[in-house]
Parts: sequence; C-alpha cells; structure tokens
Amino acid sequence: MKNIHTPRRWSEFSHSLKGTLSVLLLAVAGHSAALEVRFEPVTEGVFAYVGDMGPRTLANEGLNANIGLVVTAQGAVLIDSGATWESARQIHEAVRRVTTQPVRWVINTGGQDHRWLGNGYFKAQGAEILAHASAEADMRSRGNDQLETLRAALGPRAAGTTTTLPTRWLTQPDQRLELGGVVFEFKHRGGAHTPGDMLVWLPQKTAVVQW
Repeated sequence: MKNIHTPRRWSEFSHSLKGTLSVLLLAVAGHSAALEVRFEPVTEGVFAYVGDMGPRTLANEGLNANIGLVVTAQGAVLIDSGATWESARQIHEAVRRVTTQPVRWVINTGGQDHRWLGNGYFKAQGAEILAHASAEADMRSRGNDQLETLRAALGPRAAGTTTTLPTRWLTQPDQRLELGGVVFEFKHRGGAHTPGDMLVWLPQKTAVVQW
C-alpha cells in the first residue's frame, strides 16, 4: 500500500538536513576564522600586535585592541593582557615565538576589557601586573559587567576568564621603572576612555609605544 505521507516526511527530513549542514558550515567557518596573534617588529626589542578595528566578535575573541611587547635582558614586558584567558594564552604563545624570555611584567594601560581581563592567565604564569591607581575603582565597578558582556558574545571562548586586578598600582602622573636595562616611563594625564588610561614611553627607543 502506498504511503501517502512520504513526500511530507522527505520534505521535513530535507529541511532538517539543510539546517544541520548550515550549522556545521558556520562552525567550520568560525573555526577557520579563529584569532591569530602575531607580533611584528616596531624597533629594536619592541613589537606590536595590531588588532581588529571593528567591534568585539567571536572571530576576534574580543581582542579588538593593540598589544605591545618589549623584550629586555631580564624578561619580557607585555603592554595589555587581552580580553579573556584564552586570548591571553594566545598572546603568550605569540610572545614565545619572539623570545624565550619569560613575561615578567604585564602593563594594563586602562580599564577597557581587552586591556586587562587576560590578567588572570598571566598572573598564573607568575607575571607582575601593573596599572595606574586611577584604574582601580573603574575595574572594580565595571569588571563583572564587562565579563558578562564578553561571555554573552563569546560563549565557551570566554571560559576561565576572571576579573583579576593588577598586583602593583602606579600612583604618580609620571613614574619611571627599569627592567633589564630598558627604561619605561608611565604617563597618566587624567584618563581618556577610562580613568586609568596611561601612556607607556620608552625614552631609549626610537618609537613611542602607545595604546
């Protein structure tokens, strides 16, 4: 006896199959567009990763920011830590492709999520994390909201991320520190995007590192 429901069932099956294939294709596309961090030389011992100029997306894993790297004889200095634990891990992998020096300092140049929510990863690696004291209240008040927004946008790619505060606060509008013979000057002028925004100046180098 002929099954009069066969055409309808085939149509439903075909529609379901197309939907499944669409999901798989999106997943493959998302994987192929995964974040790739690569530091390019700026001047001797100074490198930069230039992030996306658009909004935070799953493809860029929230890392639409520039990241700096300074290599000294006594360790590497990272300028900003990324948006998540995972993006921080990828930043660290990119550092290792440049130098065998450990990351000694991580400098947060402000309170935007992609400048400091990777702190937890680098703190676990033993790095000292520096920021201007004017950033503390802002990080404490907005950190959880920033993290929830990233979780909504990135899903599992935000796993492991925590609001980990810096371990050392700079208190002066102009402060000078040295590591491995390289002088770092930190300049805070009342903030910009966030209250703790500051500039990192390397007086011995021929380029300004500013984010």
